Amino acid sequence: MRKKKFSSIDELAALSQQEFLTVGERFDTLEQGVDRLDHKVDAGFKAMTDVLDLIRADLHDVKIAIGPLVRTLASLEETVRHLDKRVRRLEQAGSSR
Repeated sequence: MRKKKFSSIDELAALSQQEFLTVGERFDTLEQGVDRLDHKVDAGFKAMTDVLDLIRADLHDVKIAIGPLVRTLASLEETVRHLDKRVRRLEQAGSSR
């Protein structure tokens, strides 16, 4: 801030008022910037929430689909074990002839 001798109290009051107005304008600019940033952050969180909701829905669908697949796999494994036993018996019967 500049150092100056003021000739009157009115001159000092005018300068003080001008400085306060300048500070007020700077605060207004800062507040607008914060508002814009706040809006961007809110939009970012909304986008992330939407993505997480989609992931949650997909995960639910995967869980629903896995149940029958696990049962089918268990059934197929049992079938393979049964067929392996039959092949072994047939091979033993064929080798003993």
